[in-house]
Amino acid sequence: MPWKNKSIPCINGIFEEVHQFANLASIPPRIDKSRARHSSNIERAFLFDEIEKLRLSIVRLKKKRSVLNREVCRILSLFDLIRFCRYMAIIDAKKEKENQAKYDRNQKFLFRHRFGKSDVHKKIIFNPSDYKLSSTEEFVLSHGLDFCLPPKNIKREEIFAEFEVLIGQIRYHNAQDADKYSALRAKLSDLAHAYCGTPVDVGDFFMSNECWRAIKSLRSNSSIHITKPDKGSEVVILNKCDYILKMNHLLQDEDKFKFLGSAESHDQTGKLEKKLQRRLLDLKKEGALPKEVYEMVRPSGSQRPRMYGLPKVHKSNAPLRPILSMVGSAQHCLAKWLNTVIEPVRKLYSSNCVIDSFTFVDNIRNFDINTSNSFLSSFDITSLFTNVPLSETFNICADALYNNSSLHPPPFPRNVFIELLETATRSVEFSFNSNMYLQIDGLAMGSPLGPSLANIFVGFQESKLFLNVIKPRMYVRYVDDTFAIFDSEDDCNVFLASLNNLHESLNFTIEKESDGSLAFLDVLLEKSNLGFITSVYRKPTFTGHYIRWDSFCPKQRKLNLISSLVHRALMICSDVRLVAEIDKIKSMLIDNGYPDYVIESAITKKMSQFKQPRIHGPDKCPVYIHLPWLGSVSVGFSNQIRSSVQSCYFMLNTRVVFMTRPLMPQTRKDVLPALQTSNIVYKFQCHCDSRYVGRTSLRLAERVNQHVPKSIRSVNKPIDRSALVRRCKEAVDSASYNQVSAFNSAIGQHLMNYPVCASHYNDSMFTVIAKCRSAFQLSVLESTIIKLTNPDLCRQKEFLYNLKISH
Repeated sequence: MPWKNKSIPCINGIFEEVHQFANLASIPPRIDKSRARHSSNIERAFLFDEIEKLRLSIVRLKKKRSVLNREVCRILSLFDLIRFCRYMAIIDAKKEKENQAKYDRNQKFLFRHRFGKSDVHKKIIFNPSDYKLSSTEEFVLSHGLDFCLPPKNIKREEIFAEFEVLIGQIRYHNAQDADKYSALRAKLSDLAHAYCGTPVDVGDFFMSNECWRAIKSLRSNSSIHITKPDKGSEVVILNKCDYILKMNHLLQDEDKFKFLGSAESHDQTGKLEKKLQRRLLDLKKEGALPKEVYEMVRPSGSQRPRMYGLPKVHKSNAPLRPILSMVGSAQHCLAKWLNTVIEPVRKLYSSNCVIDSFTFVDNIRNFDINTSNSFLSSFDITSLFTNVPLSETFNICADALYNNSSLHPPPFPRNVFIELLETATRSVEFSFNSNMYLQIDGLAMGSPLGPSLANIFVGFQESKLFLNVIKPRMYVRYVDDTFAIFDSEDDCNVFLASLNNLHESLNFTIEKESDGSLAFLDVLLEKSNLGFITSVYRKPTFTGHYIRWDSFCPKQRKLNLISSLVHRALMICSDVRLVAEIDKIKSMLIDNGYPDYVIESAITKKMSQFKQPRIHGPDKCPVYIHLPWLGSVSVGFSNQIRSSVQSCYFMLNTRVVFMTRPLMPQTRKDVLPALQTSNIVYKFQCHCDSRYVGRTSLRLAERVNQHVPKSIRSVNKPIDRSALVRRCKEAVDSASYNQVSAFNSAIGQHLMNYPVCASHYNDSMFTVIAKCRSAFQLSVLESTIIKLTNPDLCRQKEFLYNLKISH
């Protein structure tokens, strides 16, 4: 071939230069595969530098190629030039294919270490709806509903209020001396100011504008219902109409629920609260209810319970499990207290119960049995909670408390006890889809009394069963799941028949061993010659999705995830299964983007701690402060807060709780109107721009009634505004002016003294500023907001909480 002839010296140089250009033009930037710890910001800077070097090299080679191309055209004939170009095209294609494969490998390596495996996360989306997700929406939801985003805004007044709450908690303890306490207050004040002025440190967190628009679109889409499943961490997307239809089908059971009407006209939460308050007060006056118990269970500022459903994605057609959220309801505190009253009864009928998987594994390991002559089975009760007969269960509890000499009865008669149980369970009015319902029978998932009453009912039936039926060789139960070991399969079938004849409300299903193994709770049991081998069991629907490494939340939360997974493996797995389970944990965490060195370090640390004996001793008193997570910079603030408190109070353990912003709300309950919320700080802004800030533990509607006279609130009704202005002027000009000005509310005085403002009044002038966790935080937050905003209508500032740090 002429172009390989050494008599033409420039051809060999041209050949080498063209090959060099082909390699540089198609090779991607080199990605270091080192497992050493590195900063992603520095890595990104080096990548950009590498890209720039390659770009300059390509420009230089392009210029040289032009020169060499002219030289080749001058030396070679047309025929040889065509053959030369064909040969180089073949080499180009081969090199490009090799470089593209190398680029794909490097890209997958980088993506896996930053985000995990993409195909794993797509499996967590369960979408039986008619809505087709775009590629961006699918990418966003593949992060999971527990994925955290940077905070949208940081409220200065809430930060200062949290530091005030911290100081309010430590005031009940003795400081080393007054000077150190003053220094602590000054230090916390500086930290509060610094935290408010610190920008959010997003670090390596990145989400494109397209993703943010997809999140906003999914949140505002009213045609779909995005929620989590009944069990697991998947993302479920349902048609909103299908979701409502399934829930309505459940609520149409007239034996369990009764339809009352629309929530707007049939919400009787206030009346139910007052009725319960009067009854509890009567019991207190009669001496049947101690004063401390009365103060504990007396409802105030109650909100209506709300029901929602969680889909069971492991079953066909994804049926819903109804969940009743009773937190803040009139019956919630009473139900919590009654749960402590019936605790002795629950223990009485829980001799066969295990409290968790770890206890079950301990029982299995301590159980001496010949596995070759045994048959494993598990039983499950169908819809236990909704099928518990309340009247019968109440009588079981009353008989045990009042007729059993080993148990101490409560300090009130039996009929009062049953009445309180009835009030806490049967008289629950809740809302769904802006409609009100009354629960007639059965227990609701979400009630504090639910698990205890269900355990008592099933445990009582078990005690009757074993009076007539021989107990299996091993029998343990966890709420509605039961594990049993029999001598043969025939004995198992006979026992199942006895269970289904036990009570008409109980319907048992069975799962038998397969190939000598059976799963119970999250434990897989396998028969062996030396006993049972135990390991962690995961359902076939398990996706392996956990909180992602790139989630914007504290690193300690992710390390705690690794620690909890390893702890479960150490507690459950037999020695022959432990190594495989640890490898499985590593693989799942790598799929979720966790770096290898983090996984190895956390596992090694947990395994070394597990082998060490636990040190018992007096625990320090915990005090809490809740702050929004700003990124890695928040860790420094946390350390300073802890060290500052520790230097003044040795006996305190300061716990900084970081709050995060989830990707999507995991459950979508009925949204309460602003006037129906309680334990809030609210603002009133008048037509004339006058402002008032206050707090209330009552519902805002009740507080508005205390602020504004009925004559002015009637503005919302179709009446003559000019007539209202005239009546206000007459009231001001009349002799009753002193009574009007003496109205016990600054808002009421303002509206009565300025008829024009009264004529423009509307309930929407009251808005909710913040919701609070406790009465103490409520008073602190009100004082903080008033000091920072200085509303002109707040004149009774001597009644505010005395703030301890400067703002």
